[in-house]
Amino acid sequence: MRTIVCSCDASFDADLPDSIDLDQQPQQVEALLSGSFMTVTCPTCGRKLKPEFPLRLTWGSRGVKLYVIPELDRPELAEMDEKGIESIFVVGYPELADRIAVISADLEPMAIEALKYYLLVKAAEADPNAEASAWFHALNADTIDFHVHGLRPGEVAVSKVPRSLYERTLAEFRAHPDSEPFRSIQNGKYISVQNLFKSEE
Repeated sequence: MRTIVCSCDASFDADLPDSIDLDQQPQQVEALLSGSFMTVTCPTCGRKLKPEFPLRLTWGSRGVKLYVIPELDRPELAEMDEKGIESIFVVGYPELADRIAVISADLEPMAIEALKYYLLVKAAEADPNAEASAWFHALNADTIDFHVHGLRPGEVAVSKVPRSLYERTLAEFRAHPDSEPFRSIQNGKYISVQNLFKSEE
C-alpha cells in the first residue's frame, strides 16, 4: 500500500505495486501505452492522480529489466547507479511508457534515443530558447513517428523519420557503440537522450 496526498489535501492509501512482471500482467503494457498506468482516483474530490514511486519492471520474454526512478528523484540518479542495481534505469512513468512502446515495436532503444537527439538538435537550431522534448509515437511501414513537445505553446509537432535513417543509425551503433552520440546517451545504467543534453548544460 502507498499513501497518496491529493492536491485537495486528502490523504488515502492505494494498492500500488513496487514490482510488475509484464509476462504475468500483460494488461499493464496497454495501461502504459494508454496513459492509465498507476492512475488512482482521490476518494474525496474524484481527481485522477498519477503519483510516481520507485518500481521494478521485468519483461522476461523480451529480456527487459527496468528500474523506474520518480522524476523528482532524478538528481539522485548517479547515487542510485552506485547501489549495484542490475536493471536499466528509466526516469518517470512517461519515459517508462516510451521505452515499453519502443520495445513493443521491436526497435532498439539506443537507436531511438539517437534519433531523438538529432530531432532535438534541429529544434534547438530553429529556436535556441525552446525546451523541446521528443517521444517515440508510432512505427509505420516507411517511417517512425516522433512527437516533439515544447516548440510552440500548446502544440505538438509530428516528425516522420524515415525507417532507412533508423536502420543506418542502428548499424552505426552496432558497429561503433563507443562513438557519439551513443557514448553520451548512456550514462551508467541510464540510457536516455537526457544524458547528452544534461552534459551540454
